[in-house]
Amino acid sequence: MLTLLVSLLPASELITSIVGILLIVLVGIPHGATDHVLFNVMKGQSIEEKPQRAFLGQYLLVIAAYGVMWWILPSLALLLFLAVSAYHFGEAQLRYLSPSWMMRAASFLWGGLVLMIILFVHLPEVKPLLVPFLIQESVWFFIEQNAVVISGVTALLLIATLVLCSGQAVMKELPELLILAVITWNSPLLLSFAIFFVFWHSVDAVKSQISKIRLSEGSFDLRRWIKLSTPFTALSLVGIGGTIAYGLYFGTSLPLLTVFFVLIALITLPHAIVMSRFYRF
Repeated sequence: MLTLLVSLLPASELITSIVGILLIVLVGIPHGATDHVLFNVMKGQSIEEKPQRAFLGQYLLVIAAYGVMWWILPSLALLLFLAVSAYHFGEAQLRYLSPSWMMRAASFLWGGLVLMIILFVHLPEVKPLLVPFLIQESVWFFIEQNAVVISGVTALLLIATLVLCSGQAVMKELPELLILAVITWNSPLLLSFAIFFVFWHSVDAVKSQISKIRLSEGSFDLRRWIKLSTPFTALSLVGIGGTIAYGLYFGTSLPLLTVFFVLIALITLPHAIVMSRFYRF
């Protein structure tokens, strides 16, 4: 309810943008900065142990390979980002369901519908960020003309898969999606995404991490989680800030907000892989 009230408060575009970026920076990015800790937990090692070279190497390799894809095949990279994000968001939200192929389908559909709610409501804001840099004009025209049909079909498929998974899941998820839709309708693009990313996804992911780590480290709490997440949070922020500063100083053909989301995408892919393994651990 707090997020709904926040979305209804009148504020300038500058203020909502600042609030959105602060939410992503202060909560959204840190929630993925403990991947090395989760790796240690899954390997049965101490959470305080320094990140292993093998983990760091694989993590950075995924980021580098994905970065090359953004450079060479930006449209395909965007499609991969949306698909991975959809499944990642849905998997985190629906992890209370029994693991099955139907649960995985529901996860993809849930996350996909969330992205559609956020993006389709703000198509005029999204267009200058993607067209023609990442999406061709003809593809964008198709999306604009069929956004309602695409999201409607996705919603029906989600309801069907949730019913097959658990009837109670429908009663739980639909009201949340409706609340998110109201928030999105009353908020600009960046703030809408930030509210979902932080209050629906990141906070819940942090709680899940703490509760699961506590099974092996009984004294583990939020304070220790913050301590362990701080180094990689700082590293991520330095990398993102440095790249944006470079773009401001030397100029870039992409809007800075597009650059920001591409950078978020680069760290999202390896994080989603780690979290998927962690949820099944």
